[in-house]
Amino acid sequence: MALDLDPRFTFDAFVVGPTNRLAVAAARRVSDAPGSTYNPLFLYSGSGLGKTHLLTAIGHQVRRIHDTTVRYETLESLVEQISAAVEAGERDAFRGRLRDVGVLLLDDIQFIEGQRQVQEELIGAWDAISGGGGQVVLTSDRPPQEIDGLDERLLSRLSGGLILDIAAPDYETRVAIARRKADERGQALSPEVYQTLARIAFTNVRELQGALNRLIAVQELEQRAVTPDEVTRLLGAAAAQRGKDEFGEFLSDITGTVTAVVDEAERTLADAILRWEGEGYRTRRLDAGLTGTVTAAQAGELVRRFEHDVDRLRQIEAEIRALDADARELESGVLRDPDRINEAEALLAAARERQKPPPAPPPGVRLADLEGDSLALRAAAAVIDAPGRAYSPLFVLGPDGAGKSSLLAAIGNGIRDAHGAVVAYVSAAAFAAELIDALEQSRLDIWRARYRRADALLVDDLDRFAGGERAEEELFHLFEDFHRPGRQLVFAAATAPHELPLPERLRSRLESGLVVELDAAAPPDAPEA
Repeated sequence: MALDLDPRFTFDAFVVGPTNRLAVAAARRVSDAPGSTYNPLFLYSGSGLGKTHLLTAIGHQVRRIHDTTVRYETLESLVEQISAAVEAGERDAFRGRLRDVGVLLLDDIQFIEGQRQVQEELIGAWDAISGGGGQVVLTSDRPPQEIDGLDERLLSRLSGGLILDIAAPDYETRVAIARRKADERGQALSPEVYQTLARIAFTNVRELQGALNRLIAVQELEQRAVTPDEVTRLLGAAAAQRGKDEFGEFLSDITGTVTAVVDEAERTLADAILRWEGEGYRTRRLDAGLTGTVTAAQAGELVRRFEHDVDRLRQIEAEIRALDADARELESGVLRDPDRINEAEALLAAARERQKPPPAPPPGVRLADLEGDSLALRAAAAVIDAPGRAYSPLFVLGPDGAGKSSLLAAIGNGIRDAHGAVVAYVSAAAFAAELIDALEQSRLDIWRARYRRADALLVDDLDRFAGGERAEEELFHLFEDFHRPGRQLVFAAATAPHELPLPERLRSRLESGLVVELDAAAPPDAPEA
Protein backbone atom coordinates (compact mmCIF):
# COMPACT_ATOMS: atom_id res chain seq x y z
CA MET A 1 0.00 0.00 0.00
CA ALA A 2 1.30 3.48 -0.91
CA LEU A 3 2.30 5.83 1.89
CA ASP A 4 0.21 8.86 2.88
CA LEU A 5 1.40 12.37 2.20
CA ASP A 6 2.36 14.36 5.27
CA PRO A 7 -0.25 17.15 5.48
CA ARG A 8 2.28 19.59 6.88
CA PHE A 9 4.52 19.51 3.81
CA THR A 10 2.96 21.93 1.34
CA PHE A 11 4.41 24.65 -0.85
CA ASP A 12 2.91 27.31 1.40
CA ALA A 13 4.79 25.87 4.37
CA PHE A 14 8.13 25.81 2.54
CA VAL A 15 10.49 28.74 3.07
CA VAL A 16 12.12 29.72 -0.20
CA GLY A 17 15.68 31.07 -0.32
CA PRO A 18 18.55 31.37 -2.79
CA THR A 19 19.80 27.85 -2.07
CA ASN A 20 16.49 26.15 -2.88
CA ARG A 21 14.75 28.58 -5.23
CA LEU A 22 15.51 26.53 -8.35
CA ALA A 23 14.26 23.33 -6.77
CA VAL A 24 11.04 25.00 -5.60
CA ALA A 25 10.40 26.58 -9.00
CA ALA A 26 10.94 23.25 -10.75
CA ALA A 27 8.70 21.45 -8.24
CA ARG A 28 5.91 23.98 -8.77
CA ARG A 29 6.19 23.70 -12.53
CA VAL A 30 5.99 19.91 -12.35
CA SER A 31 2.93 20.24 -10.13
CA ASP A 32 1.24 22.58 -12.57
CA ALA A 33 1.89 20.39 -15.62
CA PRO A 34 2.96 16.87 -14.60
CA GLY A 35 4.53 14.84 -17.37
CA SER A 36 5.04 17.77 -19.71
CA THR A 37 8.28 19.24 -18.37
CA TYR A 38 11.27 18.18 -16.26
CA ASN A 39 10.43 14.51 -16.43
CA PRO A 40 11.93 13.02 -14.39
CA LEU A 41 12.68 15.63 -11.75
CA PHE A 42 15.51 14.52 -9.47
CA LEU A 43 16.15 16.48 -6.25
CA TYR A 44 19.15 15.74 -4.06
CA SER A 45 20.59 17.21 -0.88
CA GLY A 46 21.94 16.34 2.50
CA SER A 47 19.57 15.32 5.26
CA GLY A 48 17.11 17.88 6.57
CA LEU A 49 17.24 20.38 3.72
CA GLY A 50 13.69 19.97 2.43
CA LYS A 51 13.75 17.45 -0.40
CA THR A 52 11.05 15.26 1.16
CA HIS A 53 9.02 18.39 1.92
CA LEU A 54 9.14 19.41 -1.74
CA LEU A 55 8.38 15.89 -2.93
CA THR A 56 5.30 15.79 -0.73
CA ALA A 57 4.26 19.31 -1.72
CA ILE A 58 4.23 18.20 -5.36
CA GLY A 59 1.86 15.40 -4.43
CA HIS A 60 -0.51 17.72 -2.56
CA GLN A 61 -0.55 20.26 -5.38
CA VAL A 62 -1.13 17.66 -8.09
CA ARG A 63 -4.02 16.15 -6.16
CA ARG A 64 -5.52 19.58 -5.66
CA ILE A 65 -5.54 20.70 -9.29
CA HIS A 66 -5.36 17.50 -11.40
CA ASP A 67 -7.50 14.42 -11.73
CA THR A 68 -4.72 11.84 -11.61
CA THR A 69 -3.37 9.21 -9.27
CA VAL A 70 -0.44 10.21 -7.06
CA ARG A 71 1.67 7.54 -5.42
CA TYR A 72 4.28 8.42 -2.80
CA GLU A 73 6.82 5.78 -1.81
CA THR A 74 10.12 5.54 -0.01
CA LEU A 75 12.62 3.17 -1.55
CA GLU A 76 12.54 1.09 1.62
CA SER A 77 8.75 0.73 1.41
CA LEU A 78 8.92 -0.14 -2.27
CA VAL A 79 11.46 -2.90 -1.59
CA GLU A 80 9.19 -4.41 1.05
CA GLN A 81 6.15 -4.29 -1.24
CA ILE A 82 7.97 -5.92 -4.13
CA SER A 83 9.28 -8.70 -1.87
CA ALA A 84 5.80 -9.30 -0.45
CA ALA A 85 4.23 -9.38 -3.91
CA VAL A 86 6.78 -11.90 -5.15
CA GLU A 87 6.28 -14.14 -2.11
CA ALA A 88 2.49 -14.01 -2.51
CA GLY A 89 2.62 -14.69 -6.24
CA GLU A 90 1.07 -11.29 -6.96
CA ARG A 91 3.92 -9.71 -8.84
CA ASP A 92 1.90 -8.94 -11.98
CA ALA A 93 -0.88 -7.34 -9.94
CA PHE A 94 1.63 -5.19 -8.08
CA ARG A 95 3.23 -4.14 -11.35
CA GLY A 96 -0.14 -3.13 -12.70
CA ARG A 97 -0.91 -0.96 -9.68
CA LEU A 98 2.48 0.73 -9.83
CA ARG A 99 2.31 1.44 -13.54
CA ASP A 100 -1.21 2.85 -13.50
CA VAL A 101 -0.27 5.91 -11.43
CA GLY A 102 -0.12 9.36 -12.97
CA VAL A 103 2.59 10.78 -10.70
CA LEU A 104 5.15 8.60 -8.95
CA LEU A 105 6.99 10.24 -6.03
CA LEU A 106 9.93 8.14 -4.87
CA ASP A 107 11.93 9.23 -1.81
CA ASP A 108 15.47 8.18 -0.81
CA ILE A 109 16.35 6.57 -4.13
CA GLN A 110 19.97 6.20 -2.97
CA PHE A 111 19.01 2.99 -1.18
CA ILE A 112 18.50 1.33 -4.55
CA GLU A 113 22.18 0.30 -4.46
CA GLY A 114 22.39 -3.45 -4.96
CA GLN A 115 18.60 -3.80 -5.43
CA ARG A 116 18.61 -5.27 -8.94
CA GLN A 117 15.07 -6.59 -8.75
CA VAL A 118 13.79 -3.22 -7.59
CA GLN A 119 15.67 -1.49 -10.39
CA GLU A 120 14.08 -3.77 -12.98
CA GLU A 121 10.61 -3.12 -11.57
CA LEU A 122 11.26 0.62 -11.42
CA ILE A 123 12.48 0.74 -15.02
CA GLY A 124 9.32 -1.01 -16.20
CA ALA A 125 7.04 1.19 -14.13
CA TRP A 126 8.94 4.31 -15.13
CA ASP A 127 8.58 3.58 -18.84
CA ALA A 128 4.90 2.79 -18.46
CA ILE A 129 4.19 5.96 -16.47
CA SER A 130 6.21 8.21 -18.79
CA GLY A 131 4.77 6.54 -21.88
CA GLY A 132 1.28 7.35 -20.60
CA GLY A 133 2.16 11.01 -20.05
CA GLY A 134 2.80 10.59 -16.31
CA GLN A 135 5.42 12.20 -14.11
CA VAL A 136 8.26 10.72 -12.07
CA VAL A 137 9.92 12.67 -9.22
CA LEU A 138 12.75 11.25 -7.15
CA THR A 139 14.89 12.39 -4.22
CA SER A 140 18.27 11.26 -3.00
CA ASP A 141 21.07 12.31 -0.70
CA ARG A 142 23.48 12.36 -3.64
CA PRO A 143 23.40 12.93 -7.42
CA PRO A 144 22.63 9.93 -9.68
CA GLN A 145 26.21 9.40 -10.84
CA GLU A 146 27.32 8.90 -7.24
CA ILE A 147 24.82 6.12 -6.50
CA ASP A 148 26.80 2.89 -6.71
CA GLY A 149 25.40 0.03 -8.75
CA LEU A 150 22.80 2.16 -10.53
CA ASP A 151 21.60 0.45 -13.70
CA GLU A 152 22.79 2.28 -16.82
CA ARG A 153 19.20 2.33 -18.08
CA LEU A 154 18.09 4.18 -14.95
CA LEU A 155 21.02 6.57 -15.18
CA SER A 156 20.15 7.28 -18.79
CA ARG A 157 16.54 8.05 -17.91
CA LEU A 158 17.60 10.35 -15.07
CA SER A 159 19.97 12.20 -17.39
CA GLY A 160 17.05 12.99 -19.67
CA GLY A 161 15.28 15.00 -16.99
CA LEU A 162 16.23 17.81 -14.62
CA ILE A 163 18.63 17.21 -11.73
CA LEU A 164 18.82 19.87 -9.00
CA ASP A 165 20.52 20.07 -5.65
CA ILE A 166 19.37 21.85 -2.49
CA ALA A 167 22.09 23.45 -0.40
CA ALA A 168 22.06 24.47 3.25
CA PRO A 169 19.97 27.62 3.90
CA ASP A 170 21.75 30.95 4.08
CA TYR A 171 21.36 33.50 6.87
CA GLU A 172 18.22 35.21 5.59
CA THR A 173 16.50 31.92 4.90
CA ARG A 174 17.38 30.69 8.39
CA VAL A 175 15.75 33.81 9.86
CA ALA A 176 12.62 33.20 7.80
CA ILE A 177 12.51 29.52 8.76
CA ALA A 178 12.90 30.33 12.46
CA ARG A 179 10.04 32.82 12.29
CA ARG A 180 7.83 30.38 10.37
CA LYS A 181 8.47 27.53 12.82
CA ALA A 182 7.88 29.77 15.84
CA ASP A 183 4.58 30.96 14.35
CA GLU A 184 3.53 27.35 13.84
CA ARG A 185 4.08 26.80 17.56
CA GLY A 186 2.11 29.92 18.43
CA GLN A 187 5.20 31.57 19.87
CA ALA A 188 7.05 34.75 19.07
CA LEU A 189 10.70 35.58 19.73
CA SER A 190 12.26 38.99 19.36
CA PRO A 191 13.76 39.87 15.94
CA GLU A 192 17.19 40.01 17.56
CA VAL A 193 16.83 36.43 18.85
CA TYR A 194 15.88 35.18 15.39
CA GLN A 195 18.90 36.97 13.95
CA THR A 196 21.27 35.63 16.61
CA LEU A 197 19.96 32.11 16.09
CA ALA A 198 20.28 32.41 12.30
CA ARG A 199 23.92 33.50 12.55
CA ILE A 200 24.78 30.02 13.80
CA ALA A 201 25.84 28.04 10.73
CA PHE A 202 23.40 25.15 10.94
CA THR A 203 23.95 22.59 8.20
CA ASN A 204 20.29 21.69 7.84
CA VAL A 205 16.79 22.78 8.81
CA ARG A 206 16.31 20.04 11.39
CA GLU A 207 19.23 21.32 13.45
CA LEU A 208 17.85 24.84 13.23
CA GLN A 209 14.41 23.63 14.30
CA GLY A 210 15.88 21.70 17.23
CA ALA A 211 17.69 24.79 18.45
CA LEU A 212 14.55 26.88 18.04
CA ASN A 213 12.52 24.33 20.01
CA ARG A 214 14.95 24.67 22.91
CA LEU A 215 14.61 28.46 22.97
CA ILE A 216 10.81 28.23 22.77
CA ALA A 217 10.77 25.65 25.57
CA VAL A 218 12.73 28.01 27.85
CA GLN A 219 10.38 30.85 27.03
CA GLU A 220 7.28 28.68 27.65
CA LEU A 221 8.45 26.92 30.80
CA GLU A 222 10.09 29.91 32.48
CA GLN A 223 7.39 32.33 31.37
CA ARG A 224 9.88 34.92 30.16
CA ALA A 225 11.31 36.29 26.94
CA VAL A 226 14.62 34.84 25.76
CA THR A 227 17.25 37.52 25.10
CA PRO A 228 19.81 37.53 22.25
CA ASP A 229 22.72 37.44 24.70
CA GLU A 230 21.71 34.09 26.15
CA VAL A 231 21.04 32.22 22.88
CA THR A 232 24.49 30.62 22.70
CA ARG A 233 24.43 29.67 26.38
CA LEU A 234 21.00 28.11 26.13
CA LEU A 235 21.94 26.10 23.08
CA GLY A 236 25.08 24.72 24.71
CA ALA A 237 28.53 23.90 23.47
CA ALA A 238 27.39 22.46 20.15
CA ALA A 239 26.11 25.82 18.98
CA ALA A 240 29.20 27.60 20.23
CA GLN A 241 31.44 25.23 18.30
CA ARG A 242 29.61 25.97 15.09
CA GLY A 243 30.76 29.54 15.35
CA LYS A 244 29.11 32.39 13.60
CA ASP A 245 28.09 32.64 10.01
CA GLU A 246 30.22 35.56 8.81
CA PHE A 247 28.22 35.91 5.66
CA GLY A 248 25.06 36.01 7.75
CA GLU A 249 26.50 38.77 9.91
CA PHE A 250 27.39 40.71 6.81
CA LEU A 251 23.89 40.35 5.42
CA SER A 252 22.36 41.46 8.69
CA ASP A 253 24.29 44.72 8.50
CA ILE A 254 23.45 45.77 4.96
CA THR A 255 20.33 47.70 4.12
CA GLY A 256 17.03 46.36 2.87
CA THR A 257 17.55 48.19 -0.42
CA VAL A 258 20.73 46.25 -1.18
CA THR A 259 19.03 43.03 -0.12
CA ALA A 260 16.21 43.69 -2.57
CA VAL A 261 18.75 44.26 -5.36
CA VAL A 262 20.52 41.01 -4.52
CA ASP A 263 17.18 39.19 -4.52
CA GLU A 264 16.39 40.63 -7.93
CA ALA A 265 19.75 39.41 -9.25
CA GLU A 266 19.15 35.98 -7.78
CA ARG A 267 15.68 35.79 -9.27
CA THR A 268 17.02 36.77 -12.68
CA LEU A 269 19.69 34.07 -12.55
CA ALA A 270 17.43 31.44 -11.00
CA ASP A 271 14.74 31.95 -13.64
CA ALA A 272 17.33 31.70 -16.42
CA ILE A 273 18.89 28.57 -14.91
CA LEU A 274 15.52 26.90 -14.58
CA ARG A 275 14.55 27.76 -18.15
CA TRP A 276 17.77 26.67 -19.83
CA GLU A 277 18.28 23.56 -17.73
CA GLY A 278 14.74 22.62 -18.65
CA GLU A 279 15.72 22.93 -22.31
CA GLY A 280 18.75 20.73 -21.75
CA TYR A 281 21.56 23.30 -21.61
CA ARG A 282 24.41 23.32 -19.10
CA THR A 283 24.24 26.39 -16.83
CA ARG A 284 27.56 26.37 -14.96
CA ARG A 285 28.19 29.98 -15.86
CA LEU A 286 24.88 31.09 -14.39
CA ASP A 287 25.33 28.81 -11.37
CA ALA A 288 28.60 30.58 -10.61
CA GLY A 289 26.81 33.93 -10.68
CA LEU A 290 24.14 32.63 -8.32
CA THR A 291 26.72 31.54 -5.76
CA GLY A 292 28.65 34.80 -6.01
CA THR A 293 27.67 38.38 -5.28
CA VAL A 294 26.35 40.14 -8.38
CA THR A 295 24.14 43.14 -8.89
CA ALA A 296 20.89 43.02 -10.81
CA ALA A 297 22.59 44.72 -13.77
CA GLN A 298 25.46 42.23 -13.72
CA ALA A 299 23.02 39.33 -13.52
CA GLY A 300 21.11 40.68 -16.50
CA GLU A 301 24.30 41.03 -18.54
CA LEU A 302 25.39 37.52 -17.54
CA VAL A 303 22.09 36.12 -18.74
CA ARG A 304 22.26 38.10 -22.01
CA ARG A 305 25.74 36.77 -22.81
CA PHE A 306 24.66 33.26 -21.91
CA GLU A 307 21.62 33.47 -24.19
CA HIS A 308 23.77 34.90 -26.99
CA ASP A 309 25.94 31.79 -26.78
CA VAL A 310 22.85 29.56 -26.65
CA ASP A 311 21.62 31.23 -29.85
CA ARG A 312 24.96 30.47 -31.51
CA LEU A 313 24.77 26.84 -30.37
CA ARG A 314 21.32 26.61 -31.93
CA GLN A 315 22.62 28.07 -35.19
CA ILE A 316 25.48 25.58 -35.20
CA GLU A 317 23.12 22.70 -34.50
CA ALA A 318 20.75 23.80 -37.27
CA GLU A 319 23.60 24.07 -39.80
CA ILE A 320 24.96 20.64 -38.88
CA ARG A 321 21.45 19.17 -39.19
CA ALA A 322 21.06 20.80 -42.61
CA LEU A 323 24.35 19.26 -43.72
CA ASP A 324 23.49 15.81 -42.35
CA ALA A 325 20.33 15.02 -40.41
CA ASP A 326 22.03 11.94 -38.94
CA ALA A 327 25.34 13.61 -38.11
CA ARG A 328 26.93 12.16 -34.98
CA GLU A 329 27.82 15.70 -33.89
CA LEU A 330 24.13 16.24 -33.14
CA GLU A 331 24.47 13.79 -30.25
CA SER A 332 27.36 15.65 -28.66
CA GLY A 333 26.87 17.29 -25.29
CA VAL A 334 29.00 20.16 -26.57
CA LEU A 335 25.92 21.52 -28.36
CA ARG A 336 24.23 21.88 -24.98
CA ASP A 337 27.07 23.70 -23.24
CA PRO A 338 27.42 27.45 -23.91
CA ASP A 339 30.82 27.39 -22.18
CA ARG A 340 32.14 25.22 -25.03
CA ILE A 341 31.37 27.42 -28.01
CA ASN A 342 34.83 26.90 -29.53
CA GLU A 343 34.36 23.14 -29.44
CA ALA A 344 30.94 23.53 -31.03
CA GLU A 345 32.48 25.59 -33.83
CA ALA A 346 35.01 22.79 -34.33
CA LEU A 347 32.16 20.27 -34.63
CA LEU A 348 30.57 22.44 -37.32
CA ALA A 349 33.88 22.67 -39.17
CA ALA A 350 34.20 18.88 -39.01
CA ALA A 351 30.66 18.41 -40.35
CA ARG A 352 31.40 20.82 -43.21
CA GLU A 353 34.64 19.01 -43.98
CA ARG A 354 32.90 15.66 -44.05
CA GLN A 355 30.35 17.01 -46.54
CA LYS A 356 33.03 18.14 -48.97
CA PRO A 357 32.96 16.01 -52.11
CA PRO A 358 35.76 13.49 -52.64
CA PRO A 359 38.44 14.25 -55.26
CA ALA A 360 36.85 14.24 -58.71
CA PRO A 361 38.16 12.91 -62.03
CA PRO A 362 40.23 15.30 -64.16
CA PRO A 363 37.79 17.39 -66.23
CA GLY A 364 37.45 17.40 -69.95
CA VAL A 365 38.19 13.74 -70.71
CA ARG A 366 35.28 11.90 -72.34
CA LEU A 367 35.02 8.37 -73.68
CA ALA A 368 33.97 9.73 -77.08
CA ASP A 369 37.33 11.47 -77.33
CA LEU A 370 39.20 8.17 -77.10
CA GLU A 371 39.70 6.35 -80.39
CA GLY A 372 39.70 2.63 -80.95
CA ASP A 373 37.45 -0.36 -80.45
CA SER A 374 39.35 -2.35 -77.84
CA LEU A 375 37.85 -4.56 -75.15
CA ALA A 376 38.89 -1.90 -72.62
CA LEU A 377 36.84 0.80 -74.38
CA ARG A 378 33.80 -1.47 -74.75
CA ALA A 379 34.02 -2.42 -71.06
CA ALA A 380 34.32 1.26 -70.13
CA ALA A 381 31.18 2.05 -72.13
CA ALA A 382 29.29 -0.76 -70.38
CA VAL A 383 30.38 0.53 -66.98
CA ILE A 384 29.23 4.05 -67.83
CA ASP A 385 25.89 2.73 -69.01
CA ALA A 386 25.25 0.57 -65.90
CA PRO A 387 27.69 1.40 -63.09
CA GLY A 388 27.97 -1.27 -60.43
CA ARG A 389 26.06 -3.82 -62.51
CA ALA A 390 28.18 -4.49 -65.59
CA TYR A 391 31.75 -4.97 -64.46
CA SER A 392 32.72 -4.13 -60.88
CA PRO A 393 35.51 -4.13 -60.10
CA LEU A 394 36.96 -3.21 -63.50
CA PHE A 395 40.74 -3.50 -63.55
CA VAL A 396 42.60 -1.63 -66.30
CA LEU A 397 46.06 -3.08 -66.93
CA GLY A 398 48.74 -1.49 -69.06
CA PRO A 399 52.24 -0.05 -69.08
CA ASP A 400 53.02 3.62 -68.54
CA GLY A 401 51.83 5.69 -71.47
CA ALA A 402 49.10 3.28 -72.46
CA GLY A 403 46.34 5.72 -71.43
CA LYS A 404 45.09 4.13 -68.23
CA SER A 405 44.63 7.47 -66.47
CA SER A 406 42.72 8.94 -69.41
CA LEU A 407 40.43 5.93 -69.55
CA LEU A 408 39.73 6.12 -65.80
CA ALA A 409 38.99 9.84 -66.08
CA ALA A 410 36.64 9.20 -69.02
CA ILE A 411 34.81 6.50 -67.06
CA GLY A 412 34.46 8.79 -64.04
CA ASN A 413 33.20 11.75 -66.04
CA GLY A 414 30.83 9.50 -67.98
CA ILE A 415 29.27 8.02 -64.82
CA ARG A 416 28.86 11.48 -63.31
CA ASP A 417 27.34 13.04 -66.43
CA ALA A 418 25.02 10.14 -67.26
CA HIS A 419 23.73 9.41 -63.77
CA GLY A 420 24.37 12.54 -61.70
CA ALA A 421 26.57 10.38 -59.50
CA VAL A 422 29.32 11.39 -57.09
CA VAL A 423 32.59 9.95 -58.36
CA ALA A 424 35.80 9.67 -56.33
CA TYR A 425 39.01 9.59 -58.35
CA VAL A 426 42.36 9.28 -56.60
CA SER A 427 45.83 7.92 -57.20
CA ALA A 428 47.09 5.26 -54.83
CA ALA A 429 49.90 7.53 -53.64
CA ALA A 430 47.47 10.38 -52.93
CA PHE A 431 45.18 7.97 -51.08
CA ALA A 432 48.02 6.96 -48.74
CA ALA A 433 49.09 10.59 -48.23
CA GLU A 434 45.53 11.67 -47.38
CA LEU A 435 45.30 8.90 -44.81
CA ILE A 436 48.47 10.09 -43.08
CA ASP A 437 47.12 13.66 -42.95
CA ALA A 438 43.80 12.44 -41.53
CA LEU A 439 45.57 10.47 -38.81
CA GLU A 440 47.76 13.45 -37.88
CA GLN A 441 44.74 15.74 -37.62
CA SER A 442 42.54 13.17 -35.82
CA ARG A 443 40.03 13.39 -38.66
CA LEU A 444 40.05 9.80 -39.85
CA ASP A 445 36.28 9.41 -39.64
CA ILE A 446 35.76 12.56 -41.70
CA TRP A 447 38.21 11.34 -44.33
CA ARG A 448 36.49 7.97 -44.54
CA ALA A 449 33.06 9.58 -44.78
CA ARG A 450 34.07 11.70 -47.79
CA TYR A 451 34.88 8.61 -49.84
CA ARG A 452 31.95 6.55 -48.58
CA ARG A 453 29.50 9.14 -49.88
CA ALA A 454 30.67 8.49 -53.45
CA ASP A 455 28.72 6.31 -55.90
CA ALA A 456 31.85 5.17 -57.72
CA LEU A 457 35.50 4.81 -56.67
CA LEU A 458 38.35 5.00 -59.18
CA VAL A 459 41.93 4.36 -57.98
CA ASP A 460 44.81 4.95 -60.38
CA ASP A 461 48.41 3.65 -60.28
CA LEU A 462 47.65 0.89 -57.80
CA ASP A 463 51.09 -0.60 -58.44
CA ARG A 464 52.59 2.49 -56.79
CA PHE A 465 50.62 1.98 -53.62
CA ALA A 466 53.30 2.18 -50.92
CA GLY A 467 50.93 3.09 -48.16
CA GLY A 468 51.82 0.50 -45.56
CA GLU A 469 49.55 -1.81 -43.61
CA ARG A 470 47.16 0.89 -42.42
CA ALA A 471 46.55 2.21 -45.94
CA GLU A 472 46.05 -1.33 -47.26
CA GLU A 473 43.55 -1.96 -44.47
CA GLU A 474 41.61 1.21 -45.28
CA LEU A 475 41.55 0.40 -48.99
CA PHE A 476 40.26 -3.11 -48.27
CA HIS A 477 37.38 -1.82 -46.12
CA LEU A 478 36.59 0.85 -48.69
CA PHE A 479 36.47 -1.84 -51.38
CA GLU A 480 33.99 -3.82 -49.26
CA ASP A 481 31.85 -0.75 -48.55
CA PHE A 482 31.48 -0.15 -52.30
CA HIS A 483 31.23 -3.72 -53.50
CA ARG A 484 28.55 -4.97 -51.09
CA PRO A 485 25.84 -2.46 -52.12
CA GLY A 486 26.81 -2.68 -55.80
CA ARG A 487 28.64 0.58 -56.29
CA GLN A 488 31.18 0.84 -59.09
CA LEU A 489 34.89 0.16 -58.52
CA VAL A 490 37.60 0.81 -61.13
CA PHE A 491 41.34 0.32 -60.64
CA ALA A 492 44.34 0.82 -62.89
CA ALA A 493 47.92 -0.44 -62.64
CA ALA A 494 50.91 -1.39 -64.76
CA THR A 495 50.99 -4.74 -62.98
CA ALA A 496 48.41 -7.54 -63.01
CA PRO A 497 46.34 -7.92 -59.83
CA HIS A 498 48.06 -11.13 -58.72
CA GLU A 499 51.48 -9.42 -58.95
CA LEU A 500 50.60 -6.37 -56.86
CA PRO A 501 52.34 -6.04 -53.45
CA LEU A 502 49.02 -6.13 -51.61
CA PRO A 503 47.45 -8.51 -49.07
CA GLU A 504 45.98 -11.66 -50.61
CA ARG A 505 42.43 -10.80 -49.57
CA LEU A 506 42.64 -7.54 -51.55
CA ARG A 507 44.38 -9.08 -54.58
CA SER A 508 41.77 -11.81 -54.83
CA ARG A 509 38.97 -9.26 -54.83
CA LEU A 510 40.64 -7.27 -57.63
CA GLU A 511 40.86 -10.44 -59.71
CA SER A 512 37.17 -11.23 -59.13
CA GLY A 513 36.01 -8.63 -61.62
CA LEU A 514 36.98 -7.94 -65.23
CA VAL A 515 40.64 -7.30 -66.11
CA VAL A 516 41.16 -5.45 -69.41
CA GLU A 517 44.54 -4.65 -70.93
CA LEU A 518 45.70 -1.60 -72.85
CA ASP A 519 48.43 -1.74 -75.47
CA ALA A 520 51.10 0.94 -75.17
CA ALA A 521 51.47 0.99 -78.94
CA ALA A 522 47.95 2.34 -79.41
CA PRO A 523 46.68 4.03 -76.25
CA PRO A 524 42.98 4.93 -76.34
CA ASP A 525 43.71 8.62 -75.91
CA ALA A 526 46.25 8.74 -78.73
CA PRO A 527 44.70 8.13 -82.17
CA GLU A 528 46.78 6.01 -84.51
CA ALA A 529 48.75 7.89 -87.17
